[in-house]
Amino acid sequence: MHRLAPTLLLSLAAASCGGATHDDDADAVGGVDALEATAQTQALLSIVNDVTRGAVGAEMAAAVAAQNTAGAFLPSGCVQATSAGATVTYTLNGCAGAYGLASVSGTLRATFSEVTPSGRTVALSGELQANGLTLRPDATAQVSFMGSSRMASVTVMGTGTTPRPSAFAQSGSYMSTWDGACLGLTGRVSNTASSGGAVTVDITNFRRCRGGCPDAGGRVTVTSARGASVTLTFNGAATATLSGSRGRNLPVRLYCGS
Repeated sequence: MHRLAPTLLLSLAAASCGGATHDDDADAVGGVDALEATAQTQALLSIVNDVTRGAVGAEMAAAVAAQNTAGAFLPSGCVQATSAGATVTYTLNGCAGAYGLASVSGTLRATFSEVTPSGRTVALSGELQANGLTLRPDATAQVSFMGSSRMASVTVMGTGTTPRPSAFAQSGSYMSTWDGACLGLTGRVSNTASSGGAVTVDITNFRRCRGGCPDAGGRVTVTSARGASVTLTFNGAATATLSGSRGRNLPVRLYCGS
């Protein structure tokens, strides 16, 4: 998945040129933070699950994940992992990875359950720096397996700090799918920041494959506590349409594809 923050920052700039207020700007920035934190957390969750390589037991999953971690992050040597019981602890230093993971440093812990007929539960925690954000994720995912694909129902809590700086707290739930090449998200995350009010970010049918742009039909809507909203709708190319509660429709360039 591509980095979402640059996309929404461009949207914010476009909205500001169209006469948005300071409150509109703060709302959009809050949406950026919530979406970027969600994207980075989901990328980590996907990678952590990918490297378990079919392990059934909880302690075995942690051991296998620690053993296979080196090949999941770049550059070589940027991560160390150790397992204890059902928990694997990662120490990352400037790591990148699949699903849009970029420039991540810090400590991440993943705790696995046994595999049951309904799948496995994975819990994430830690403190990380990612794309300029400090993240303290608190996420629990119920992961089910469909051949080489994965599906998860994810509940997220957590706090963090933006580069501005602004402290934020987020919560919500979403469904995710991934298969090593493509990742999809649908759900709702709320964000409350010290530099602005509360916003809700609704992600609908967002899907992107490695090296490509978001699939047509996906959209992201940021809604403030005052009821104002902006929506970014994807068309399958390197542009999207930004529409707002004031009736504006603006083209937005995306950082994706060639």
